[in-house]
This record gives sequence, C-alpha cells and structure tokens, in this order.
Amino acid sequence: MGNSIFLRYRNQLLALVGLLGLLSTLYFIKQSDAFRQHPDELSMAITLDLILTFPLVYFFLIRKTTISKLSLIPVFVLGVVIAHFLIPKEQQGILTLVKTFIVPALELTVMAIIFTKIRRARQEFSQGVSRDFYDRVNAACREVFGERVAYIFATEFTVIYFAFFSWKRRPLEADEFSYHKQSAAQSILYGLLLAVFAETWMIHLLLSQWSELAAWIATILSIYTGIQVLGIAKSLSKRPVHVEEHHLYLRFGLFSEAQIPLKNILTLEQYHFKDDDQHIKKISPFSSVDSPNLLLRLDQLTTFRGLYGIKHSYKEIGFYLDEPESFLAYLKTKNNEEV
Repeated sequence: MGNSIFLRYRNQLLALVGLLGLLSTLYFIKQSDAFRQHPDELSMAITLDLILTFPLVYFFLIRKTTISKLSLIPVFVLGVVIAHFLIPKEQQGILTLVKTFIVPALELTVMAIIFTKIRRARQEFSQGVSRDFYDRVNAACREVFGERVAYIFATEFTVIYFAFFSWKRRPLEADEFSYHKQSAAQSILYGLLLAVFAETWMIHLLLSQWSELAAWIATILSIYTGIQVLGIAKSLSKRPVHVEEHHLYLRFGLFSEAQIPLKNILTLEQYHFKDDDQHIKKISPFSSVDSPNLLLRLDQLTTFRGLYGIKHSYKEIGFYLDEPESFLAYLKTKNNEEV
C-alpha cells in the first residue's frame, strides 16, 4: 500500500524535495558570514536562483508528468515572493524590475489563457458540442492549473455563469433525467438567497455604526454569497442525471457528481430509505428533506466528487429522481439493446 502510494506520487514528491532542498540551501547562504561580507553579489545570486533556477528545477522534475507546464508560472511567482522576504530591500534592484514588469505580464497571460478556454467552453456548450458546461470548464481549467486546483476554479466560474448568463431552459434529452422539479432543494436554496439579501442590508447598517469599511466588506461578501447560492440553485436544473453508452452520470447540480461504469453496477432499484441507513452515501446534501428514492450498489468501493472536487468513498449510494420508474425502464431497455 505504502509503496503504491509512493510510486503514484513519486514525481510530485521528488519535485517537492528538490525545491525544498534548494530553498534550504539559499536560506543558509543568506544567514552565513559570507553573505554579510558580500551582500550585493550574493543577493544577486540568490535572486537569480529563486526566479530562474527554482522554476527550472521544477520544470525538469515535472516535464514527463501530467502536471500542467503552466504551473511554472505560480512557481516563478512563489520564487519572487520568497526573494522579496529573503533579500534585504537595499539589494532588491533586479527583483523590483521583475515585480514591476514580468509578474504583471505573466498574470495577464494566465488570465488571457483562462478566459480564452472558458470562452471556447461556453461556445461548445451553446452549440451543443457539450451538454455539460461545468465539464467543459473543468477540462479547460485542468490544462492550466492541474487537476486539484481546477475543481475550485471550475466551480467558481460555473457558479458565476449559471447565476448571470444561463437563463434559457434546456429541454431534457431521452437519456437525461431531472431531480429538481418535485424536490424541495431549489426552494430551500432560493429561500436562503432571499434571507442572505434581506440580512445584508441590516448587517450593513449595524456595522456602519462601528466601521464603514467593515460594513462594505461584509456587504460585498454577502452579495458574493448570494451569487453563489443563485448559481448553485440554478445548477440543479442545468446538470441532469444522464446515461451514456457505458457510464451513468449521477449529479446533484454543482454539489456532487459520480461517473459510474455500467458494468460495475450490482443492483439498482427503487428504495424507501429508513433512519438507520446511515451507511449509505447520499449524493444530495438535502437527503433529509428529499429522501432518495433509488439505491445503487457497486461491486467495488469507489469515489464521487462533492463541491469543489472533494472526494467521498462509497459502495452504496442513494439518489432522488423526479421519475424513477422512467429511469429504470430506460436502463432496462438499454441493457436489452446491448444483449
């Protein structure tokens, strides 16, 4: 088990060890007597190591991995930040030039790449190339940020898109099944949205008596929270459960999703959940209000992703559909066609 984990993350661990080794060496040089005797020369050397050698070592460690090469940019920026705190201000001449011209240019480049990919994802979604906007955005973000960070950015971008730009009702295809029409989840979220905006004004008035700045910070945070709630509420109707040739895609808006190979399904049946079914995972966080009406059992332990890509393990999972009978009938028909 331990060896398999090491082999799986070997390159990432080597990259981390190599970079930490380089940083430790530079730190000890900064604390040495030699640095105090030759601050200008060694400050220049340490600065160049942090903004050139540091990213270069990282590049050679990840070049044969699946880690995005664009991750070099945050590594470079990290080197600049470390140099800012490590090098005395009197010896930061070259560092000041880098912070003034190169860092902003890199930030603009990353933003341009991101928005270009997001724009392409939106076009593909609008033209029907992809039926799921979040999947397209997530794929685009993985190219820029790598898998783990991609889920965070993809969720934020999709929330904003659903909140402001996605108002047209999308009809369901034959292989898609809704879970929001007879569910209380959307009503709960819209009720929460009203509560957020109602309390925003009151909180602003109360805080403004103490600090105008604090009042506006709280107001901005409340408005952003409201935007997130709106986007998530709308995602329930935008991301239906659907069946492809070999996979079942269980979804509950942006809250959670599971990609399940049909061959791994042991049983799938209508089910009335009881209070003692705590061992069964639920794909919806509102399962206490909308009790799942379907139970799926797999032949092996697997994971589904929650909000922001957080993983949850399961072997049995419960979910709610508006028309469970139609869903089961469709799967039965599909299985008969494949036989």
